Amino acid sequence: MQGRLIVLVRMTQHLTYCALFSALILAGCAEFDPGPTMEDLQLTIDALKTQTRDAQRTVADLRAELETRRQELGAALVARAQMEGKLREAERRLTEARQVVELQREELARARDERAGVTHGGRNLRSQLRQLQQQLAQHDQLQQKMVSPTRPQVRSRAVGRTGQPDVTVERAERQDAARRAAVPAARVNQVSPASSVPMQPIDDPTAIPPGKIVVKYGDTLWSLSRRYRVDLMELRALNKLATDRILAGQELFLPPPLGDGG
Repeated sequence: MQGRLIVLVRMTQHLTYCALFSALILAGCAEFDPGPTMEDLQLTIDALKTQTRDAQRTVADLRAELETRRQELGAALVARAQMEGKLREAERRLTEARQVVELQREELARARDERAGVTHGGRNLRSQLRQLQQQLAQHDQLQQKMVSPTRPQVRSRAVGRTGQPDVTVERAERQDAARRAAVPAARVNQVSPASSVPMQPIDDPTAIPPGKIVVKYGDTLWSLSRRYRVDLMELRALNKLATDRILAGQELFLPPPLGDGG
């Protein structure tokens, strides 16, 4: 666009110089060659002036068009900058979403491992319970075998002389009843170690988070942020963590919970 303007200006100047030079030549040679008259020269000058005005008008139009193009280019650059800003924001959100998904996958894998461990422990407990029941049944059978042969002998020995039951018979019967009553208690006492299996702690979302916590085995940054109701990125920034990886025994500072602002 600027090149066209320069060419038009130069053409206008060239035409003006040509007209003046022609006028001078004609004026100097008028004595020798009766060429065009002053009227012809005046007409030529008027035509050149008209062409000059047209060229100036064209230059003005081109300048206006150039200014419009510049404004459009500025608006396009502003729109491009806005689109680049939105694109960077979308990329940042996408990165955060990928990190959250990765943390959720890790947490899900840990939960599956814990579930498999609990299932395996339950199978072991069932097998131990069956073994204990078998041992108790064998113990009952042994007790019955040990008690049943001695009872008729005691009775016959007690009734042998006086014809009345002896005190030793009643004592033996009481001991036999006490042994039988102790069998269910022994079953309960032998099965009760299964209740000593450590249970998984249940997170209390209404608990007030302390200012400082210690990471336990199986904890992730995502689970801690959900447990204490704090923002994940704020938790990372407060503890100056470059990544979301944390270790058991590591101490972390907690920001105020999200619900305190309301």
